[in-house]
Amino acid sequence: MKTPLSFVVIAFVTFQYGAFASEPPGAGHDTKATVEQQILARERDYTNGILHGDIGLLETVFAKDFVDTSDTGHFRNRDELLSIVAKETPPSSIVEKNRRIAVYGSTAIVTVEFIETSVEQGKTETFHGRATDVWVIEDGSWRCIAAHSSEIKTSDD
Repeated sequence: MKTPLSFVVIAFVTFQYGAFASEPPGAGHDTKATVEQQILARERDYTNGILHGDIGLLETVFAKDFVDTSDTGHFRNRDELLSIVAKETPPSSIVEKNRRIAVYGSTAIVTVEFIETSVEQGKTETFHGRATDVWVIEDGSWRCIAAHSSEIKTSDD
């Protein structure tokens, strides 16, 4: 049986960025709830950066080796995604729900459902999707190392 590539990537990222380290940052001081609050704050930074086209904020969110896989399967590194965000008109709104945060030492995985609304050439478009973000500690701060989003389709699609 073949191992899915996504598992290999997550396993590499987890090992490479210290989920197996003996003590995660803040060990003994940060409770699980505190770490989850830190991750939630970074998730909000990510969303606000996209929503407002704030490249400076997104530069603090993304790890140096950040990779994004879009809903269409396009693979982008940090600089490529920042360039796209800088050129495009930001969405009008992003509504998020059903967020799940799972922390594994100095690595966290977040899943969230979202509805993004955009106006293109006077026409309102919505995208209903789900995202998975992988967070690691880099330079003493939580940074997103990998992200993926996909469309939620109805059963008749």
